[in-house]
Amino acid sequence: MMDLSNGEIHYLWWYIQGSIMSPFVREKLRRAWGMCERHAWGAIFVESSFRHGYLHGPSVLYEDLMSRALASFQSRGPGRLPRAIHWLRERGPCPMCEMGLGPHSQGMASSQLVERGKDWSLMRDIALRTLPHWRHMLCGKCLGDDSPVRCRPHLVSETSRARGRHQAHMQLVSEIL
Repeated sequence: MMDLSNGEIHYLWWYIQGSIMSPFVREKLRRAWGMCERHAWGAIFVESSFRHGYLHGPSVLYEDLMSRALASFQSRGPGRLPRAIHWLRERGPCPMCEMGLGPHSQGMASSQLVERGKDWSLMRDIALRTLPHWRHMLCGKCLGDDSPVRCRPHLVSETSRARGRHQAHMQLVSEIL
């Protein structure tokens, strides 16, 4: 289980209080396609801990990102190929990584805030209850199985082979959205 630092929890506490909706932060998140894996999971876990499982902020953010992803599959470039592979590439770093927030970063969060931010029991319960709805959407490359589904980084890295799977991935993005 990932152990977030005091600095990460401190930032994420303020992030869920409204920074996620700041135009400056939102543009950074769009350029990076969200946060890195560590900080994306951290944000979801912290939000669920402090919001009693209510994930409004991440839902709004990922609706925005998935809308952009769907548009990238629907846009055509030279040769009528979808521009998704080019458009799905990151154009900037994770905003938290860019600020130097990581496993050892310090913050001003109280011990009670840190303890509550590390309580992931609600998110674990939500994930287990909803597993049948999202299990088929997991990246086969990440899981090491034969599923053709790819996460954004693996889809981008497999550009030559992924071209033939654009339609399937566009349908998956549409279903997620």
